[in-house]
Amino acid sequence: MVLLMSNPSFLYQPTTHDITFRGGAFFISLSNIVFYIPIFLPSFIKINNLGSWPNYIWIILILVFFISYIREK
Repeated sequence: MVLLMSNPSFLYQPTTHDITFRGGAFFISLSNIVFYIPIFLPSFIKINNLGSWPNYIWIILILVFFISYIREK
């Protein structure tokens, strides 16, 4: 949160009207020469990302959260 508040430009992500690929500035700032984070994140602009496993993990986590919330009520 502090990083986003101190660098509001991190919230802006250009779409296809600008350029076809650009890693988010937030992830680029967290990267270094050895470990470049945007390589591991799918680009939702131009590719078919059905094979990207993080997409399915997010869906599963949301369902687990929703089911646990319903059970607690």
